Amino acid sequence: LRNEYNSLYSKKETLQKTYKSAEKEINALNRKLDNLNQYLNRSSSVQQTNDRKPEKNQTTL
Repeated sequence: LRNEYNSLYSKKETLQKTYKSAEKEINALNRKLDNLNQYLNRSSSVQQTNDRKPEKNQTTL
């Protein structure tokens, strides 16, 4: 029983580490996405408005 507990505890720690690192990666990628969106809004606002219209139509279908 003690061996099972130790095994499950080590799996728990591994999953927690994986979750935390994935959370950090998500935050970093979201920051990069925000930066890209800001860049695209400043450089090509006309193109982005054209790109948004089909997306809205696709999401409603």
